[in-house]
Amino acid sequence: MGITAALLATILFQACNKKDYYRDTGLQSGVLKENIYEFLQQKPFLFDSLVQVIDLAGMKTVLENDTITFLRRPTGLYCF
Repeated sequence: MGITAALLATILFQACNKKDYYRDTGLQSGVLKENIYEFLQQKPFLFDSLVQVIDLAGMKTVLENDTITFLRRPTGLYCF
């Protein structure tokens, strides 16, 4: 019983250590410094297919010049 309690206390103590994953990056402004098309191009791992679709649809100038809200469904959520 004593060994189990000590092991559990050790695990809980290690689980509360924030040094490995916590980074204080400051406050976010919520405003992009570039237009939406440039933002999508800067993250090719996430948006490379989307940028290709935008180019094929001829919507590049709309995303660069107009003020719009662009929503994307999070990856991994599928609606049936």
